[in-house]
Amino acid sequence: MFSANHADSLRRSVQNHLAYIEQNPDSVSDLSYTLGVKRRLLPHRAFCVTSAQAQPQVSSFAKITSAPDVIGVFTGQGAQYAQMGCSLILKEPSFRKTIRRLDAVLAKLPDGPSWTIEGRFSSVRAK
Repeated sequence: MFSANHADSLRRSVQNHLAYIEQNPDSVSDLSYTLGVKRRLLPHRAFCVTSAQAQPQVSSFAKITSAPDVIGVFTGQGAQYAQMGCSLILKEPSFRKTIRRLDAVLAKLPDGPSWTIEGRFSSVRAK
């Protein structure tokens, strides 16, 4: 996650980090950790999807004006329960809308998945 106080600063930061990644491809996970955990989130933001072997894909830039509504956070540490996402996608319109936006982003990736997140929820519901 990249962030800055101004759009021009964000653009320069992204350029500098991409140049660093190009020079140090084995440092992607360390850089990712530092940017995601050790930096304060400022209003102008962007993110990058990459790995040591892939060409970086940078998102469009956005200015955050208020904190987003958060329905739930899946930590991956077992705090969620089986089929929790199914319940949320059925009952929470903002969760469903977010899942659909995430599916749209994934579909634009050159090597994106052949499946959708929403489709995975549907297949679980059908069982």
